[in-house]
Amino acid sequence: MAEQPQKDFLKKEFKLDWVISDDLRAVYANHMLVSHQDGQFILSFGEANVPPMLDESDFENAGDSLPCRVFLRIALPTSRIPGMIKALQTNYEGYLRESNSGLFNVESDTDD
Repeated sequence: MAEQPQKDFLKKEFKLDWVISDDLRAVYANHMLVSHQDGQFILSFGEANVPPMLDESDFENAGDSLPCRVFLRIALPTSRIPGMIKALQTNYEGYLRESNSGLFNVESDTDD
C-alpha cells in the first residue's frame, strides 16, 4: 500500500510560479539553430554580424560564410516542444495584433 501515494504523486500536475531574478538580463540573438538527438531538441542561440564593406574589393574578398558565435544552448525534452510551439504562436499572434493596432511602431526609424 505504501506505493499508491507515490504513484498518485507522480500523476499530479503542478502550476509553476516563475521567479525571474531582477539581475537576470536578456541577451540578444539574431540567429537560432534547432537540432534533435536522443529524445531531445537542442536550441542553439547566436549572433552573426556582417563585416563592414567599404568598397567592391571588400565584397569580392568576403567569402561565402560568416561566423555565428553561439552563446547559449538549451536542451529540451521532446514532450515540451508542442507546448513551446503553441506558446510561440500565441505570443507572435498577440504581437502582430498589437503592432497592427498601432501599439507598436514597426516602421524603421530612418529619417527622410
